Amino acid sequence: MMLPKNERLKLGTETSNLALKLAVSLATFALLIILSTITLAQNKTEQKNIALRYLTRLPEAKAYFSSPPEGSAFAGNQNYLLEKILPRILRDLGLNWEPDPRLANFCRWLNELLQDLNMPDSIAIKEAAAWLGLPEPYPHFLIKSERIDVRLASRLKAQLASLKDLSNYTHYGALADGNPTGSIVIIIAFSQRHVFLSPVPRLLAEPGQLEFKLSVYPGYSEWEIIHKLPDGKTEPATVEGEKLSIYPAKVKLNLSEPGKHQVEIVANQKKKGPQVLADFPLFVGTGGSTFSGGAINIIDSREPPASKVQKRLYELINEERKKAGLEPLARDLRLEEIARSHCRDMVQNNFVGHVSPTTGGPAERLKAAGIEARYFGENVCQGYHSAEDLHRGLMESPGHRLNIINSRFTHVGIGVETRDSDNDKAFLVTELFIKEGPPEIEASETEIIQKINDIRKTRGQPLLEESEELKYLAQRAVDHFSQKESFEPVEVQTFLLKAASEGNFKFERVNAVLVIAVEAEAVINKLSQAEINQTAVGLGIRVISSGSKKGQLLAILVF
Repeated sequence: MMLPKNERLKLGTETSNLALKLAVSLATFALLIILSTITLAQNKTEQKNIALRYLTRLPEAKAYFSSPPEGSAFAGNQNYLLEKILPRILRDLGLNWEPDPRLANFCRWLNELLQDLNMPDSIAIKEAAAWLGLPEPYPHFLIKSERIDVRLASRLKAQLASLKDLSNYTHYGALADGNPTGSIVIIIAFSQRHVFLSPVPRLLAEPGQLEFKLSVYPGYSEWEIIHKLPDGKTEPATVEGEKLSIYPAKVKLNLSEPGKHQVEIVANQKKKGPQVLADFPLFVGTGGSTFSGGAINIIDSREPPASKVQKRLYELINEERKKAGLEPLARDLRLEEIARSHCRDMVQNNFVGHVSPTTGGPAERLKAAGIEARYFGENVCQGYHSAEDLHRGLMESPGHRLNIINSRFTHVGIGVETRDSDNDKAFLVTELFIKEGPPEIEASETEIIQKINDIRKTRGQPLLEESEELKYLAQRAVDHFSQKESFEPVEVQTFLLKAASEGNFKFERVNAVLVIAVEAEAVINKLSQAEINQTAVGLGIRVISSGSKKGQLLAILVF
C-alpha cells in the first residue's frame, strides 16, 4: 500500500531529521572519545611526572651499596615514636633487621605521593629503589593510618606479625607523619638483601668495562648474573673466583654500548628455588637516570578481575614476541591449569616462588600432569593494579624477559589468582612456557666449547683446548651422575680422582665446574662465567634421567 504524497514528505522530513540527529550524536560521541583519549594521555603523563617530581627531591645515590650509609632510618614529624617502639617490636618478633636510611627516604617518597592520593606502579617502585642506591628489587612496605595511644605498639606488632616470610627480610626504614586531625600515617619499608656488593657506580660517563665484587649470603647457591644490554639482548658476565658465599668473586661487565643496562643476580634457594637477589640499572653515557614508571590515582583506580588480567597477559606476551619477530605462543589449557593450581597453592600456603612445599618445582608439576617438555620456563610474580603493570615488571627483569621472548617456546599457560589483604588486593601470576617433546642436547661437547671460546675471545681470555683424557673423565662423570636422584659437588671431585687413578692419568689436581640447565645456551652462558685457569679441558653433557631435575642438562667441565 502506498502512502499519500504529504505523508511521504512528512516521513522523509522526519527521516532526514533523524539522520541529522544521529550524525550529530555520532560526531559528539567521536569528539568525546577523542577528548577522553587526550585526557587519559595527559593523566598518564601527569602521573609519571608526579612520581618523578617527588623522587628527584630526594638525594640521588652515586652507587649501589650493600651496607647502609650513615644517617637515621626514621623520617617524618613524629619519627621519635617509631624510634622508641619499632626496634623493640622487631626484637619481640625475633627479627634482626638492620636500619637503612635509604628505606626511610623511600618512605618519604611514598608519603608525598599518598598526600596527593597516588600510589606508585611497580616500575616506579623499582626506579625509586635504584635512585636511592638499593641493589635489591622492590622494597615492600606497610602503610597504616593510626591514632596515638598506649596500644599503638601492640597494634603495629600484630600487623607486622601477620605478614608473610618476615625472617627473609634484612633491612628496614620507617616514617611517622602527623596531620591536623590528630592521627598519624605510619609507613614501614623493608627489603631482602642477601647479596654482598662492593660499590657499583650507577652512572658511567663513558662506555667501558666495570668491575665489582660479589658474594651471596649463606643459604643461596648457584648464583648467576644476567646482563641485559640497551638493545634488549643479554650477555654473560665474566666471573673470577669461586662462587662461594664467604669469598667474594670479581665480576667484569662489558658496558661498551651507551644506554641503560640492567643487571640481575639470581641464586638458588633450597626451599624456594631461583630467587632474584639484585636487579638494578646502570646508565652509560646517558648523562643521568631515565624513568618510565608512574603513579596510579587511588580514587580513580579500579582493579580488574583476575580473568581479565589473565586474558590481557596472553595478549601482551604475544605482542612482545611480535615486536621481537617471533611466532606467537599457543594458549595451552593443560599448562593453564598447572599455572592456576600453582597460583592457588601460593595463596593458600602464603608464599611466592617457583618451588612449592606441596608440588615441588615446575619440572615436577609438568611430570605430574603427564606433559613431556623438551624445554620449559616459568615466570612467577606478585603485583597490583593491572596486567600492564605486571607485564612491565616482568619485562624489566632480564631473566623473566628471556622466557617471554624465548624463540624455542611454542606454548604457554597463564594462571592468575588474587590475594586480599587489609590494604589492597594483590595478583599472583604464573606463566608456564614449554616446547613439547623429549629432552635433547642441541650441540655436541666440541660445539659448546667452540661457543665458549667465541665469548672468551671477545674478552681477550685464552682459548680452551679439548684434552682427550679430560674429556674421558668428564664423560664418565656425567654418565654416572646424570642417573642419580641427587648428589653433592664433593662426590663429583671424589669420582674424578678415582677415575683418573683407574685410568693411570698423571694429574696433580683435577678441577671441575658443574652446570645444570634447561638448554645448551644456558650451559654455555654459565660455563663462560666460570673461572677456568687452565686451557686444557674436557666436557661431558647428558640429559638427567631421574630426580627432581629430570629432563634438564647436566654438564661437567674438567680441567
